Amino acid sequence: MKITLKCGTNFEANERSTILDDAIENNVFLSHSCRTGQCDSCKTMVISGETAIIRPEIALKQKDIDAGYILTCCRSPLSDLTLDATNLKKFSSIKKVRIPAKIFKLNQVTSSLLILDLKLHPESNFKFIPGQYIDLSRSNIKRSYSIMSFDQQNKVLRLFIKNYIHGAMSQYLFEESKVGDLLVIFGPHGTFCFEDSERSSSNLFFATGTGIAPYVSILNDLEARNIEVSISLFWGNRYADEFLELPDFKSIDLKVYRALSQETKEGFYNGYIQDLFSSVDYEHITISPYICGSKDMIECVQNRLRESGYNGIIATDAFVSHNEG
Repeated sequence: MKITLKCGTNFEANERSTILDDAIENNVFLSHSCRTGQCDSCKTMVISGETAIIRPEIALKQKDIDAGYILTCCRSPLSDLTLDATNLKKFSSIKKVRIPAKIFKLNQVTSSLLILDLKLHPESNFKFIPGQYIDLSRSNIKRSYSIMSFDQQNKVLRLFIKNYIHGAMSQYLFEESKVGDLLVIFGPHGTFCFEDSERSSSNLFFATGTGIAPYVSILNDLEARNIEVSISLFWGNRYADEFLELPDFKSIDLKVYRALSQETKEGFYNGYIQDLFSSVDYEHITISPYICGSKDMIECVQNRLRESGYNGIIATDAFVSHNEG
């Protein structure tokens, strides 16, 4: 069966696999993140044709279903399809690789947050677009983490990890891991990234907890390429000691708004980032919003943006659980 995108790209698909999987198999990149139906990054409107559900579309609301939307990671074609989607060609040059990685450094920021540095093989050919994530595996445990940075010269990959109580990977990383342990990474995955075409807009970055990780990668890349851009970062945590120190940037006009949800402290907004955003005035027609964090937080910020009058595209990267950590 033939899948045609509104941009004119087409590819062959079959009813035994998802539309998203068949697209990637044909080197066509549709917007996506979790690939399990738990976020709506791959939400797309069907212009014509019929589809079948392969897995539950957990993140899709009834109003979206009624309007003709599907999740391409959950549906297969029953006929030729036309989709209101675009081929994100910039990802076609990024190849997924499976690479052994040794723990190079463990930096426990708090009892619940860890910066993990992994040393890849010196001859490994790992490339990614800032904003993407990798799968990290140990034995039969696999979890996904956004890439915080990658030192290409020294082959050191940095991740920012939350400790989930009773989580299998969390228990290992926070209580048992040691420098020299051998793990495996696979990736990169996802299409969350900064669009250079939007640098003239007022870019809004929303993050909670370790959702700051892909933004650190994006900011470092923009600075390295000397891209002049205006960014407002709304960053929420429970406690003040969970914030990382960000570097000073020369080419980026970065304004950081910090919110605390579980304590009150001078210099921080007391509450949630969606409320913090509501206290700042923006010309909503010129903003470009990006949201990274839990599904609940993303939905709250999306709702607040819509309520404020913004009707454009919202880039999201939802951190979904694999039985929580």
